[in-house]
Amino acid sequence: MDKLSHEYIKYGPWMMEVKEPLDIPPQFESYQDQILAASYCFKVPIHGTRRDLKPGMLLYDQLVILEQSTLTLLSMDKGELRIQKVDYSDIDYIAHSGDLLLCHIQLFYGQSQITINYSLVSIDIAAKAVHIIREAMKSTGKPFSLPEQLPPKQSKKQIYEYFLQREAIKEPVSILGFQASRTLDDAPIKGFHQFLARILKYKMQDVLFMTDAYDLIISNWGTDIIREKDTDYHVEHLFIAWPKISAISLQPHPHYPYLKSLQIETTFKTFSFSVEEDFSAVPLLEYFETEIAAAHA
Repeated sequence: MDKLSHEYIKYGPWMMEVKEPLDIPPQFESYQDQILAASYCFKVPIHGTRRDLKPGMLLYDQLVILEQSTLTLLSMDKGELRIQKVDYSDIDYIAHSGDLLLCHIQLFYGQSQITINYSLVSIDIAAKAVHIIREAMKSTGKPFSLPEQLPPKQSKKQIYEYFLQREAIKEPVSILGFQASRTLDDAPIKGFHQFLARILKYKMQDVLFMTDAYDLIISNWGTDIIREKDTDYHVEHLFIAWPKISAISLQPHPHYPYLKSLQIETTFKTFSFSVEEDFSAVPLLEYFETEIAAAHA
């Protein structure tokens, strides 16, 4: 069987690990030595249906090469090869997100980013890739102390266990804070549309704050605030390297006077999460002040 037929027969809407020359898409063959020497490598399929494809057509438009200190993304863009490369030590944060259909691995560094889109069926390869990247990032720094691990209460146990399972986490992870989903009482806007907004009703989504002593880890279940009748299956796991965080604070909420906005500041982005006024931010703030801010000083 020739290489093009082999690639076509193996093709499906899922990412595939690249282990041997036969696995390398023709458009990336010139990087064969780098690919085969990598710690881990996988290819990302195009968005298409099998009945519209034939052997020899472009079936994989991205290939990810994970090496000891760098990640390289090879992409085909309108017939031209595009190369993105980043050192793990330069990554500010990782966003691993998705819903029932489409998922994403996003690496943010400075004002640039690398995005890998995939279907949920490829979660095992995606989780392994994120794990390898995070382990490489950890090797460039030293861990902070890990807070005491307390068994999560039932309200957050499901989110905590889902995170561990989806990301294939084996190492200890401590919880620093949790905001449960709740219906909001008042409309977020004033004037003519206030009555309509009250009829629609809005709700906050669950968000869990954790750490493994290297990253601030946030499990964010859906859009921050949505209409109560809407369903949002989007789940995002953020991994923000502690040394990249410059400040954490509670600020007045821009729309709801009885809520707070938990803000996490990095050099190029400020993350904001809606929390209740009595949200227990003490563990998170104390950890940042005693461990991270002290290290910055």
